Amino acid sequence: MSADFDRKSARTFDKIQLILITLAMVFHTEGIDARQLIDGRTVEETQLRYLTMLHRYLKDKYPQKADSKLANAVMMIHEAKEAHDLHKKRLPI
Repeated sequence: MSADFDRKSARTFDKIQLILITLAMVFHTEGIDARQLIDGRTVEETQLRYLTMLHRYLKDKYPQKADSKLANAVMMIHEAKEAHDLHKKRLPI
């Protein structure tokens, strides 16, 4: 039970964190064909800008835990993409 609690508390985000994670997720380009984007480099730079803002915010709010909280946020973005990929591959009902 404590492992579930620890996992849940590690994924608790305030409003600012949630907004920055959402914006980084919007500009996530992994798995997108570069030909589909007019300027993929700008999209990647924009995502990096939001992740940098998130990291600075976390360092200010949680000096000792900022790196692990950023890693959790990046992992959540990756897991959301995996969930989307699985959803696209599911069989129609």
